[in-house]
Amino acid sequence: MSYSVTLIEEVVRKIAGWDLDERSIRAILKGLDDLGASPAGRLSRGGTLENPAMDFDLIVPDPDDIDQDALYLFWIKFSVDEETLVVVGCQRLKGDTID
Repeated sequence: MSYSVTLIEEVVRKIAGWDLDERSIRAILKGLDDLGASPAGRLSRGGTLENPAMDFDLIVPDPDDIDQDALYLFWIKFSVDEETLVVVGCQRLKGDTID
């Protein structure tokens, strides 16, 4: 079963604030599309008791520096319509920096 994937406004603003290059943005969008097409095995249990969510991790290689791949962490919830995955949070780890 495939799902549509949506991002809440806070997540859109956070990703925009990372000032990513076009290649990285395309890689994130493709990763989220692939998640929607086949979420089985790509989501792991995460979140907190107060805010349960599933975790989706995506590694985007840096073609200019193999030691600087970025790890994107996304927190996913299933919508009440049971046809949509909603990205409710995200974080980026690149080098020693967590955004």
